[in-house]
Amino acid sequence: MKKKPQIIKKPDPTELQIQNRIEFQFLMAIMNKDIQMLNALISDNGHYFGNRNKWNVLHFFKVQFDNWDLNEDDNVHFEIFINMKNKCGHNAIMIENGKFPMIRNNNSPKTFTLGISENQINYIDICYKFISMKEADEMVTSN
Repeated sequence: MKKKPQIIKKPDPTELQIQNRIEFQFLMAIMNKDIQMLNALISDNGHYFGNRNKWNVLHFFKVQFDNWDLNEDDNVHFEIFINMKNKCGHNAIMIENGKFPMIRNNNSPKTFTLGISENQINYIDICYKFISMKEADEMVTSN
């Protein structure tokens, strides 16, 4: 059975600005453990971690925040990767070297992938298959 090729469309500059702003706000909400900010960012009509309930995702983050001990310096470390799975080509946001969120029985590095529509997050998933920006650049130049 042949795999269907994936098409990655080039976003226009306005879409990129909106995406970058919302990803930054998402990171700020995580860093500040701010459920109210996440509530404002997350759409009521989205798809989050395999289900469609906004309140479940907000509860997920509340539990994560309650169990998360920040570094001694209260800094949150993050890095942007490229998703190579479901949302191939989208940004994959790694927090605390992939240790956040903490998922029981899974210590693999993980990233968040966000979908954005109408200035809100309408998709959040955890991604385990990603590459660095440098690796992505090397793939592009070698092809």
